Amino acid sequence: MLPLLLSCALRGLEGTRLAPEDPVLLGWRLVPGQELDYAFTTTHTVDEEAVVREEHWSYLVRDVDIDGVAYLEGRLTAFGVEGVAEAAEAVAQEEARLAAEPVGLSLAMDGRLVELHGQGWGDQLVHRLLAVKLSADAVTPGATWEDPAVARPVVDLLPLGLEIALEATQTFEGIYARGGRVQALLRTRAAVSADRADLPGVWVHGDAWWDLEAGTLASRTLELSLLGHEGGDPGVLTLEARALR
Repeated sequence: MLPLLLSCALRGLEGTRLAPEDPVLLGWRLVPGQELDYAFTTTHTVDEEAVVREEHWSYLVRDVDIDGVAYLEGRLTAFGVEGVAEAAEAVAQEEARLAAEPVGLSLAMDGRLVELHGQGWGDQLVHRLLAVKLSADAVTPGATWEDPAVARPVVDLLPLGLEIALEATQTFEGIYARGGRVQALLRTRAAVSADRADLPGVWVHGDAWWDLEAGTLASRTLELSLLGHEGGDPGVLTLEARALR
C-alpha cells in the first residue's frame, strides 16, 4: 500500500524538484538474474532532415562479482529505421546481423564501463549510454565530477600520436518527481579537440535521469556536434536511451 500511496503523491508533484535533507549516494543496484530492457534511438540530423534508427535490447545480469562489478549480456529484441529509402530486405539483414551475437557489458556500481565486447565501434555507441559515471561520494545539487569515458568513442576515432585536449564532466542537478518515481538529474558536458588545425573539435552534451528507487538508469540523451568544422553541414548525432520497464 505504501508504494502505491507514494506513487500517487509523486504524480501530484510531477516535475517538482524535491529537497533532500541529506547528500544522495547514486549507484547501480543489480543482482544476478535481473533483466533490464532499454530502447535506444540514434538520430542523425542534417539540414533538418533526420535518419532515425531504433533498437530494443534486453540485458540479463549474469553475475555480480565481489567488487560489485556486474556482467550484463544484451540481446536485440526489436529494430527499425526511418527517414531513408531502405529496402525491407536491407533492414531485415541489419536486424539479423545485430541479433546474431549477444553484447557483453561489465558495469561497476558507480557506472564505470569496465568492459564492452561484441560488435563494432558504431554498434557499441548505444550500449555506452548505460555507462553514466556516478560520483563515488554522496552528492548535493551542484556537485561536479570528471567523466572522461563519455568522450572515449570520439577519442577512438582520432589518429594515434596526437595531443588531445579533453574536458568531460557530470553534474548532479537535483532530485525530481518524475513519472511517479524519485529520479536524480545529471547533466553531461564534454569537449574534445586535437592539436591539428584540420581536425574539428567535438562537443558532447546531454542529460541523464537516474531512478533512485530502482538503482538503475531511467533515461539518457547525448548530442554530438562538431566545432570549427569547415564545409557542408555535418549534422548532429543524437543518442537516446530509455528504460522500458
